[in-house]
Amino acid sequence: TADAFELRDKAFHEAVRQAFLDIAHKEPDRCVLLDASRTAQEVCEHAWQEIEARLGVNQEASA
Repeated sequence: TADAFELRDKAFHEAVRQAFLDIAHKEPDRCVLLDASRTAQEVCEHAWQEIEARLGVNQEASA
């Protein structure tokens, strides 16, 4: 079943999305935008690239 958040109208969700985008643009050292329209594999690869670059870790070495 849907919760109260999911039942909100489209305008609410668009406002929330815009607020998160604003934060990401204002704080690029803290936030990364991932293009979720890409394949799951591509999103995962991009996320790992950002994690490795920002935290100095290597997914291959930790596996």
